[in-house]
Amino acid sequence: MPAATANGPTAEPARNPGSRSRYRATARTSWTSPCEGDPHVTTPLSQVGLGTSAPTPITQALGAAASTTDKTKMDKDMFLKLLVAQLRYQDPTKPADATQFLAQTAQFTQVEKLDDVSSSLQSMVISQQILQASGLVGRTITYAGADGKDVTGVVTSATFTASAPTLHVGDKDVLLADVKQVRDTHS
Repeated sequence: MPAATANGPTAEPARNPGSRSRYRATARTSWTSPCEGDPHVTTPLSQVGLGTSAPTPITQALGAAASTTDKTKMDKDMFLKLLVAQLRYQDPTKPADATQFLAQTAQFTQVEKLDDVSSSLQSMVISQQILQASGLVGRTITYAGADGKDVTGVVTSATFTASAPTLHVGDKDVLLADVKQVRDTHS
């Protein structure tokens, strides 16, 4: 006996005890319901909780965008995917406003340029740190030791890693950011 009918498919209680949904679709993939002013409104079953369906392209685009390492970061690829999805799934009877589309295109260009500026600034910061560390080779520096007391020594070399430049003072490695004072080394 059907558990639910609404001018369309029937749904029966799920017989599989491990099923997530309380009902399963038995015939069609959409549910039709009369609506005020429009007697035939069709809703996909995945939106009313009856049955399951493959993800739509818009949910795939959003899912791919959300699966980045930093979930708060909105990059140009995500912005473009959302814009394309919006255009692809717009209502054909009400196309997107041309001025709105131009504004979104301008926003996309701004996001792209800001990303380029950010990359350039990061490169400049790394270059500046490399120059600073290189300039300290052969000079006397003071830094906080492991016990919290100031330690003084001569920088013999510098190592450049992805995280930060490291100065070698005697048998210790000192981060460039930990340097408190720099002096000329007198022979």
